[in-house]
Formats: sequence, structure tokens, C-alpha cells
Amino acid sequence: MITSNPIFNDLAVPEHQDIGREEGFERATLSGAISKAGTLLVLLIIAAAWSWVEVTSLLNESPAYGPPIFGVFVATLVAALVLVWLTVRNKTWSPVSAPIYALLEGAVIGLLSAGFDRRYPGIVVQAVMVTVTICTCLLAAYGFGWIRVTAAFNRKLSAVISGAVIYYLGLFALHLMGVRWLPMLTAGIPAIAVSTVVVGIAGMVLVSNFDSAAKCAQMKLPKYMEWYLALGLIIALVWMYLEILDLLSKARRAEGR
Repeated sequence: MITSNPIFNDLAVPEHQDIGREEGFERATLSGAISKAGTLLVLLIIAAAWSWVEVTSLLNESPAYGPPIFGVFVATLVAALVLVWLTVRNKTWSPVSAPIYALLEGAVIGLLSAGFDRRYPGIVVQAVMVTVTICTCLLAAYGFGWIRVTAAFNRKLSAVISGAVIYYLGLFALHLMGVRWLPMLTAGIPAIAVSTVVVGIAGMVLVSNFDSAAKCAQMKLPKYMEWYLALGLIIALVWMYLEILDLLSKARRAEGR
């Protein structure tokens, strides 16, 4: 199966390769994966709300807490990424690692969202509403057959994702070389246009991952794979939210707010 998300690239299940053929074996289903994704989303929201409250309280108490908070942000983000990397290679861990990832990523999102909302009041509510609206419309379009996910679709999607990654790596490299973010890349029409395209890419990734989860649910995989499939959906959803948050912040900067 060709997908744009590495979490779906290798679906071999070494420990349970043949157990799916046993009579009465409980298999993964799409409804189960969606239910697990809902559970992960709830955990993510709880962690995000907690970290937001804690960060806001600390920063209101003293701006000196800023550097330590940033250190915690980086450490938590790295831990979440490493956990995903390990889960992709040890799928049987997913019933435990997926909820832990949701909590870690929720803390990251809470920290990031608190920072954005301090600078641009109300932007997080807007980002959440836009994310929910876009996700609902995209999945509805997929359900009605208006968006068809094919191997060619996924190949093209993988190519544009690679382009987006190269773009962001280029910006990061410029930053390391002492070249601060160019105004045209952080605000204004060019920056907004680029972010709009990336949001569209993130939306297509979500649809592609949902299609992959639906197809994987038909492969008679072990029940624990529902957590693994749910993890892929949550990763795509988080990426879309972060890109929308970035897009809205660029629009605010362009307005001079």
C-alpha cells in the first residue's frame, strides 16, 4: 500500500502474522480505529488544556519562566517524535504508546497554543473552528466519493509533502546560519499563500490516512492495530491544526495586529 504517512508504510505484524486466520480471532475494524482516535483526541485535549493553564499561570507570575518552558517544550516534542518512531517499528506497543503520545503531543500543543494566544488573542479558538470545519468537509467529501484516494494520488501527495519538508528545512537552515526569518516568508501575501497550500496538503494527508485506515481495517489485522491506525489519524489531525494556526498568525501579522 502506497501512502503519504510513514505510519502506514509497513503493516507487517511479525508476532501475529498468522493469528488473524484463527477462528474467533478479534480483528481490527474501522469503527474501532475511529473510536480509539476519539479516545486519543480526548487525551490530547486534556493534556493541552492542562499545559495551557500551567504555562499561562507561570508566565503571568514571571516572564523569567520563559526559557525553562521552552526547554520543556523542546524535550516534550522530541519525546513525542521518538515515541512515534519506536511505535512504527514496534506496533504491538501501540495500545500503550499511542495514549502516551497523545498526552505528550497535547502538552506540546498546549504550550504552543498558549504562546500564540498571548500574542494574538482569540487565534486558537479560530484555529480549532477552522480545523474542525475543514476536517468535517474533507471527510464528508471522501464519504460521498468526491475525493478518490488512489496510488497515483498518494504518490503525488508524497511528492508535495517532500517539497514542504524541504521548504521548512531551508528556513531552518537559514535561521541556523544567522539569517533571520525573511519578512516575505513570515507575513504578507507570499507567506499566506505558502501556508494556505501547506494547509491543503495537510488536509489531503488526513483524507489519505483515513482511506489507508479503512483499507487496513479490511486486512484482518490484530485488534491492537486499531490503536496504531488511530495514531496515524491523530498525527495528521495535529499537523493540520498546527498549519492552520501558523496560517492565521501570518494573516494577523499581515494585518499588523
